[in-house]
Amino acid sequence: MATVIQTRGLLSLPAKPIGVRSLLLFASKPRNPPALSLSSNGHQKFQSFEPTLPGISISHKARSTEFICKAEAASAGEGDTAAISASPKIFGVEVTTLKKIIPLGLMFFCILFNYTILRDTKDVLVVTAKGSSAEIIPFLKTWVNLPMAIGFMLLYTKLSNVLSKKALFYTVIIPFILYFGAFGFVMYPLSNYIHPEALADKLLATLGPRFMGPLAILRIWSFCLFYVMAELWGSVVISVLFWGFANQITTVDEAKKFYPLFGLGANVALIFSGRTVKYFSNLRKNLGPGVDGWAVSLKAMMSIVVGMGLAICFLYWWVNTYVPLPARSQKKKNKPKMGTMESLKFLVSSPYIRDLATLVVAYGISINLVEVTWKSKLKAQFCPTQRREPIMETTTTPLLPGRCGWLRRRLRLKNPLSSELSGAVGDLGTFIPIVLTLTLVSNLDLSATLIFTGFYNIATGLLFDIPMPVQPMKSIAAVAVSETPHLTPSQIAAAGASTAATLLLLGATGAMSFLYNIIPLPVVRGVQLSQGLQFAFTAIKYVRYDYDTATLKPSSSPRSWLGLDGLILALAALLFIILSTGSGTDRDCAGDGDFAESSSNETQSRHRRRLRFLSSIPSALIVFLVGLVLCFIRDPSIFKDLKFGPSKFKILKITWEDWKIGFVRAAIPQIPLSVLNSVIAVCKLSNDLFDKELSATTVSVSVGVMNLIGCWFGAMPVCHGAGGLAGQYRFGARSGLSVVFLGVGKLIVGLVFGNSFVRILSQFPIGILGVLLLFAGIELAMASKDMNTKEDSFIMLVCAAVSMTGSSAALGFGCGVVLYLLLKLRTLDSSSVALFSRSNDDSETASHVA
Repeated sequence: MATVIQTRGLLSLPAKPIGVRSLLLFASKPRNPPALSLSSNGHQKFQSFEPTLPGISISHKARSTEFICKAEAASAGEGDTAAISASPKIFGVEVTTLKKIIPLGLMFFCILFNYTILRDTKDVLVVTAKGSSAEIIPFLKTWVNLPMAIGFMLLYTKLSNVLSKKALFYTVIIPFILYFGAFGFVMYPLSNYIHPEALADKLLATLGPRFMGPLAILRIWSFCLFYVMAELWGSVVISVLFWGFANQITTVDEAKKFYPLFGLGANVALIFSGRTVKYFSNLRKNLGPGVDGWAVSLKAMMSIVVGMGLAICFLYWWVNTYVPLPARSQKKKNKPKMGTMESLKFLVSSPYIRDLATLVVAYGISINLVEVTWKSKLKAQFCPTQRREPIMETTTTPLLPGRCGWLRRRLRLKNPLSSELSGAVGDLGTFIPIVLTLTLVSNLDLSATLIFTGFYNIATGLLFDIPMPVQPMKSIAAVAVSETPHLTPSQIAAAGASTAATLLLLGATGAMSFLYNIIPLPVVRGVQLSQGLQFAFTAIKYVRYDYDTATLKPSSSPRSWLGLDGLILALAALLFIILSTGSGTDRDCAGDGDFAESSSNETQSRHRRRLRFLSSIPSALIVFLVGLVLCFIRDPSIFKDLKFGPSKFKILKITWEDWKIGFVRAAIPQIPLSVLNSVIAVCKLSNDLFDKELSATTVSVSVGVMNLIGCWFGAMPVCHGAGGLAGQYRFGARSGLSVVFLGVGKLIVGLVFGNSFVRILSQFPIGILGVLLLFAGIELAMASKDMNTKEDSFIMLVCAAVSMTGSSAALGFGCGVVLYLLLKLRTLDSSSVALFSRSNDDSETASHVA
């Protein structure tokens, strides 16, 4: 009996066994079990099974056999049954976990915010200083930075054996905060007095230019010290303090879920800090003569650094004070206190540490090889007179060239930010219903779709410099859910890849550009008109009838007037958008204020100001955000169903049968629609709306590349669409940065919520989506207003009518081309004029001859 008792471990149950399922007992057999005996100690263990005992206990001898009870660890030996009950959750995450993760995220934000400011400032100080250049950076890193890093390592090793973890954290970070504050307010203003420039000049004349690097370090020693401290901030505070603290207070499961999100927060911090440095760089230009603008901005930036450092200390104190640490094994490990040499020997003996060190060294060498040349060229380009402002603007965001480079032009807003954000959601009336239906019916990987389409939005926004939409391939989606049997994810991927390969081939060979040049303009307008009217008709059905996700179409049951997805809500959204945007022309003319200022009529002036105010309202964005809020009101259980983290990526296995079914059933009807609507109509519409002629080859290749990458991972087949482009333009998008914002939003949603985001989409009011889709369709249809002659209008209307009646853009396109040829044959004379022309002048001449 004693053997059984000692080798199994005992756990006494409370009188009211609440949450007994959460009690897990892990027992491990000892190597040498004792002999069978019924000692008094064993009798006491046996009595611990009595239900009248309220506590949770494990006997001392059982502990000696290294049994660990998670219930006891959670209650810290107090025997409190309240610790067993489940803690409250928000969005499926325990409140205790959020108390750790949110402060950690804020700490990481503050640390990286400071790091970007310090990194940019140190480069500018050293490179642009008198008697210095970018060539001193290798000397600085070798003879100053490296010894100080080694010294810090030795000091940290010694302090870690003496101080507690809390004291060690404050001891390391507070000197950084004090130094940066002292540099901005004391050392830099006195730099002309504390820098030995005369001594450096004498030594340079004596030793020669070979010692220019070391002497430059002596000449501007305070700037070099700032450079080293800024470098150590990244190495010490980020790598040692933050990640050491994060690993201390989080469990392995929490780390797997939330550590990737810290990287997302890092990118946000870099954006904010870069804009902060840019702001102070521009602020110096507005200061009066005789004012040291660099000193003023440096004080402001160092004040922000000090404030962020104090915020880091406060967050560290708050977590240690109010957040319980994770339950660990009750038996503490005896860690030997190693000296410096013992620590080095231990690190060298580990193959993992050696490999990581090799990676870091290789990275550092690669950076240094490029850094010197890059920064010396920056100084020669922007700072020939030792002024720091131009290079500061360039260093703030290294990817933004200072002289209106390619990327900087792409990231320039052409409309107010509110209008660009409003236009970004202009094509979601098409995107959300199709994605929702494919997710529910065909098991589409929503997480992969959001992540890949987010990357597509960012790439196309930067590439084309217009709000190029990324929309589902509608014909493939319709076949996938409407025909029986439904297409599998592998067959959908095969259809998308087949369509993409066709468009890529047409674009790479120049065939797409040839088609774009010879297709008559009235035929293109007919395709656009039919697509726009079909969007408008579908939108009205979304508003009037309930949506059937099984068929991707509105159902026959009418929508109720009241409710959170009723007709009144949709009509209110419709009236609000009409009131704020009007017919769509006010937004472009509202920015032209000359009329209002020069007009003597006060009534007209007030009218102009009112239109300017109304057009500045991001109506589509407001309507979309209202729809998101209504999702949670309609079904509060969404909070419990949301799960954090993206789904696991997996490459689909596509068989030959999947290729055959996907190509025959879905790709064949999709290819003509993609050629006409995704490439040719988009290129023509971009010229109409943005006065920018896109290359049909580039657009075709972009569609091919997108799907040949994403479809293999289960992402939805996508293309560009004239309807989405018109919708985004209608609600205020004018630059590629608009869809970059949309892409970032999709990436965040896909990475944070993954496939669980379908719970939110399933409750989104379809009536609101119908309103957004209605305006997109009308804007697309209005592109055909330039058909001024009767002959052009006749071809356009016939093409549109056939397309809508036959539900096939390819059929309408064919009829439009045949009709165009017949009309041209009537006027063909012996001189054999060209049949195909994309200009309206030829159409007008033919009309006059007729």
